[in-house]
Amino acid sequence: MVARSTRQIRKALLRKGFVEEQSHHIQFHFPHDGYVTDICTFLSHGSKDYGDALLAAMSRQLHLSKPELLQFIDCTMSGDDYLGLMRERGHLE
Repeated sequence: MVARSTRQIRKALLRKGFVEEQSHHIQFHFPHDGYVTDICTFLSHGSKDYGDALLAAMSRQLHLSKPELLQFIDCTMSGDDYLGLMRERGHLE
């Protein structure tokens, strides 16, 4: 089982340029060229760790494979790398 702490996930999202909004869950939106895109994900206030199921859901929300998501969280994928992938896959212009 693979797990990552919500603290580590939050830091990675903020480093890659996501903007945090507080609501029922902690919501992260990815802005690009001054606009908020449809790329977003959530973190639960109550969870300290995200296991396989939650990481799989997050990878779908961020348009990444699970191995790519782990690279994203572990910071072996830069913000520019992520931006390039989103452009390449047609999620950003």
